[in-house]
Amino acid sequence: MAKRIAVIRLIMQGYLGIQVAELLNIHRETVSIYVQKFNQGVMDALLERHYAPGRKPYLSLEEECEWRKMLKESTPANEGYGIETCWNTRIIQHVLEEKFSVTMSRGGICDMLHRWGRYTRPMRILKNKKSFNKKSN
Repeated sequence: MAKRIAVIRLIMQGYLGIQVAELLNIHRETVSIYVQKFNQGVMDALLERHYAPGRKPYLSLEEECEWRKMLKESTPANEGYGIETCWNTRIIQHVLEEKFSVTMSRGGICDMLHRWGRYTRPMRILKNKKSFNKKSN
């Protein structure tokens, strides 16, 4: 946004578009676009930024709500997906394919769960060497 304002300021001070482009390290066509927007009398149009909408989500809002509820209130065993008592990415991947016809990588599933704030990896706790030796005696 600061560069857009700087372009207009430098043009008003008498610099040529090519000079402004070199000074601000931007393309000369970009300078031209900024000046055109400013000349249309719409400062808001000059300062407005449009961002790409991004990729369409894999799950609809209804499916996401249903899936979150299932993760929160149930286990894979309760849902009929084996004897596991905890959800893991392999089971989730299978359920998403079977129930929602959605194919996701396990990494993508981890990212989704992290965005939801609902995922932690299980910790592996190593046995203390001393307690292990006492049991074997």
